[in-house]
Amino acid sequence: MSVDELIDKLGSDDRATRSNAAIQLAKLGADAESAVPALIEALKDEHDEVRMRAAITLGKIGHVTREGLNALIEALRDESPKVRAGAVSALGEIGPGAADALSYLFKKLADRDLKVRANAKFALGKIFPVPKKAVPHLIRAMKDENGLVRSYAVSALTKIGRDAYRAIPVLIRALSDPSDNVRWWAATALGEIGPAAKDAEHALMSAMKDANPKVRRSADEALVKIFVEDQ
Repeated sequence: MSVDELIDKLGSDDRATRSNAAIQLAKLGADAESAVPALIEALKDEHDEVRMRAAITLGKIGHVTREGLNALIEALRDESPKVRAGAVSALGEIGPGAADALSYLFKKLADRDLKVRANAKFALGKIFPVPKKAVPHLIRAMKDENGLVRSYAVSALTKIGRDAYRAIPVLIRALSDPSDNVRWWAATALGEIGPAAKDAEHALMSAMKDANPKVRRSADEALVKIFVEDQ
């Protein structure tokens, strides 16, 4: 069946036909690019199954228009968790081209639905092909009011290592975060940055008295990596 025929079926009165048309378009991937406007319209469908399929298909097409990206960002606020999960997954499939959606994806790390949260982690990993470029976004996410978002951001910084040096000031502040996980990851991240994190000495010394043993251990290990292994 041709793309044009499938586009026509997206306008069918039958829900199953509309949903199946989106599925078939997804299989065509980039070859279904002409269907983007119809898929954007399908994101407004009354049935969440159709909306979800439309979102996933936009991700499979990959190179969507600005309007398409905005429509997927809007779908992140859909009342249906399956639609939100589909939109998050689609943004991950688009990859670096969905960088403008980062602040919205970080919020989905704290979504009430487990699958949405899991898809958000996957999507963020796909959008950050070069870890160093992720640092400014992760620094902003570490200031989020939600502890889950802060925890993800700081854990991601540990994987970037020495190239995360610009995050040192916010990591030092994170050693006093109310979340045990954030404090633990912050100490770990400072250790991974290494000698460039020498300004964190006082804060890490204080963290060695933290009530949480994991934080204390991580702070001790960080100090070794920063000061001893550099000798």
